[in-house]
Amino acid sequence: MDIGKYLTESWKIVSSDYLTWILAGLLVFAGGSIIPIILTAPLTVGFFAMFLKAARSERAQLGDIGEGFLRFFDAILAMIVVGIIVFIGFILLVIPGIILLVWYMYTPVVMADKKCGFSEAMSESKRIAKKDFWGSLFLGITFVIINAIGGALVVVWILTIPLTYSTLVLGYKELQASEK
Repeated sequence: MDIGKYLTESWKIVSSDYLTWILAGLLVFAGGSIIPIILTAPLTVGFFAMFLKAARSERAQLGDIGEGFLRFFDAILAMIVVGIIVFIGFILLVIPGIILLVWYMYTPVVMADKKCGFSEAMSESKRIAKKDFWGSLFLGITFVIINAIGGALVVVWILTIPLTYSTLVLGYKELQASEK
């Protein structure tokens, strides 16, 4: 995985239409603030659907964020099940929690891409992450560090969230393309 390349490409995607990406990120944040999980899960899947479009050189529009609501219950179930599994992994020991987190970090991206249910998305996420576990781990660490910096600088997270979501999509697409 070339995380630097993904970040560069993600910056091109986000900077091509700041307003759309910032508004979409704010929608995910606002949805999570109003009704956590119930709105966050489908909005997150929709946000990833937007980035998948952009990664395919298609024009992503703010309305595309609604695509996550087409898999409303699956998005919520995926968020809950992945959260519980990862939480249990961290309770057992930190290492199992990290492994489970890496395996399932692509779940909402898979749901957006394959338009599938939560169990199929979780299985596919695990399969894809196992193709390059260490690359996926470092991608996840990069995701966390960039968003922690963005959160510490208060307003900067408005840019870091779209940047890191896009980076995750590009990593997913490369792992998927390595099969062909």
